Amino acid sequence: MLLSFSHIFCYYGLVNTSLFILIIRICDLFLKILSILLCLTISFSATVVAYPQDQLKDCILNANKNPSLKGMTDESIENYCDCALKLIVDENKDIRSTGYECAVKNFS
Repeated sequence: MLLSFSHIFCYYGLVNTSLFILIIRICDLFLKILSILLCLTISFSATVVAYPQDQLKDCILNANKNPSLKGMTDESIENYCDCALKLIVDENKDIRSTGYECAVKNFS
């Protein structure tokens, strides 16, 4: 902070007691802690997924109907769909090559 509460009040001659100074210092500390928490919250915010969740559900349902994927775990199918949708929708990559790349990562 450029100016704290105590500097402002001292400048205008409004501080006469040590209790008032203590209260002002506590307020300054509170604002510093609040600023740090705000910075941490912004720094560690969750990753945003651009593709709609209903597309993920549709992909999983269609993958489960695919006979060549019988015996694959639900987790690997979900990871495959998530990988493919991120690349296709979020990064605008080619569908065919993306499907192959994600299949190699998740079904090998």
